[in-house]
Amino acid sequence: MKINKTKIFQTLTLLLLVLVFSQCTPAAKVSSNTNEDPVFFADEGCPDLILEELKVVKKKKSEVTISYKITNKGDAPFSLLGKDKKKKKDNIAIKMYFSSNETLENGDILLGGIYIDNDANKEQEGKLAPGKSYEGTLKVSVKNQTSFTPFLILDVDAWQFIIECDETNNQAAITL
Repeated sequence: MKINKTKIFQTLTLLLLVLVFSQCTPAAKVSSNTNEDPVFFADEGCPDLILEELKVVKKKKSEVTISYKITNKGDAPFSLLGKDKKKKKDNIAIKMYFSSNETLENGDILLGGIYIDNDANKEQEGKLAPGKSYEGTLKVSVKNQTSFTPFLILDVDAWQFIIECDETNNQAAITL
């Protein structure tokens, strides 16, 4: 058996880099330039997204419309919109799941998701200041819901685009 020392060295180097960078934490301040997307650092504050006030607004046989509110409970602003203002795929996302309880767990059924619309919070250029909220609605197909999955769980910032003070409070549930 021939051992390729170069491949072993490259693999070990990559593993070391992954280990080092997985231990990194944010560093120092919030960008004050209003033309740039804010960069958040731990010692001068951070945003904290939470989902609040989930309500069934309209219910049909095969779909429900849910209203929601995203609130920034942190002490730094964040942008609902991505860097490319013409695309929605880099905006904040909300994933939807059917569940047997109010906690997102393995085995919950992913229904899909939405990206926040590019017109979100237009008067503030998509930014959400501390203590401010954004309200929206989404439609959910209930064709595949069963009696074993009476809950709908929403997960905001599902792709973890925002560095938050608390990454564990981005979900909310409602009984359908």
